[in-house]
Order: sequence, then C-alpha cells, then structure tokens
Amino acid sequence: MIRCIIFIAAAFILSEGSSKAGDPHAGKPPVLLVHGFQGSPQDMRSLGDFLKREGRSVSYVTLTPNDGLETLESLALEVKTKATQLYGSQPFDLVAFSMGGLVSRYYLEMLGGSKQVSHLVLISTPNHGTLTAFLNNNPGCIEMRPKSQFLDLLNNNLDKLQTVHCACLFTPLDLMIVPAESSKISGWKTHSVWVLAHPLMLRSKECYRIIEEYLSSD
Repeated sequence: MIRCIIFIAAAFILSEGSSKAGDPHAGKPPVLLVHGFQGSPQDMRSLGDFLKREGRSVSYVTLTPNDGLETLESLALEVKTKATQLYGSQPFDLVAFSMGGLVSRYYLEMLGGSKQVSHLVLISTPNHGTLTAFLNNNPGCIEMRPKSQFLDLLNNNLDKLQTVHCACLFTPLDLMIVPAESSKISGWKTHSVWVLAHPLMLRSKECYRIIEEYLSSD
C-alpha cells in the first residue's frame, strides 16, 4: 500500500513538472501591445508574432477613435478596461507604439497601471511632443504638441513609474516624431535604431530583439 501511494505521488509530481515544462508561456508575464495614431492592432501583429515565438502570451488593444478625435486620457481608460478584462490583478508587460505610448503612460502614471505593469517599452513615442501635431487640431493631436498641458502632466509624474522597468526605442530618421530626440526620457534605457521611417520601427528585427531582451531583464 505504501509503495502504491509513493508511486502515485511520484507520478503526480512528474506529471505536474512535465505540464509546466510544456507550457511555452510559463514564467513569462503576458504582453499587451498598444498601436499608434491612425493605426490598429494589425500594425503590431508582426511584433506580436515574434514575441509569441519567444514564448509569450500576447494581446492587443484597439484604440477608438485612433485619429485624435478624443483625448488621450479617454483612450487610456480603454487600455485600463482591456487590461482589467484580460489580466485582472495579474502582472503584465506593456509595449506601445507612437501615440499609444503616451496613452499607456497616462494609464500607468495617472490611472494606477504602474502597480500592475512590470516592463514598459515605448517605440517612437513623442514623449516631449512632435511638431507634426500642429498639422491637426483634433484634441488628441493638440495634446501631442510640445509643452502641452498633457505632456507636462506626464513628464511631471515620472516618479509614478519608479517600480516599472522602462525603456524607449527611437530612430534618428523619424519624420513623424519631430524632433526624433523627443522620444527620449532622461534616466530610461534608450535605444537608437537606424530605421528609415516611423512605421518601419514595427518591422525591424533589431527592434524585436531589443524588446525581447528588455522584457526578459530584471
């Protein structure tokens, strides 16, 4: 009888270990991807597929509207709602592109998201504004102008991100984020990637590698 019990217990332990070993997402937080201005989750699919091959669970946010007709604060509420639906109180990582990075920062800094997000990676995000935002008078675009009240609020609350591992990627050749240096935030891990155009950052294998390495860091 004792041998039988020991055998069953050993079989159960081995089965549990095998199950965990076979789970490609074990040990890696899920990743939420946030697209940019006039974009959609489809823009993030190539990056998402890469992260899945690296063993990560990937989900997407659809920002509506995506053209600045609503404020970035309202879009941040959409990110919060999606994150709550997907993860509850479970930790996760956040990777965002362009305008989506500002939306994500507002979620983290002003809506409590920093308590749940482990890593934040921003790709070509106008953290200090972009001159191209003067070409559009929609509320969300006005908030992306240099020295806007929205950007001042975010950049004066960077201390809210002290518990989050933060990084930003940008290309010096960006003609959408002007100046391209606007993507940089002092004190953050910053990576300059020589990509020919703003949207091509989401097709760059070098960007994918940097993002995966950063998400894997402590």
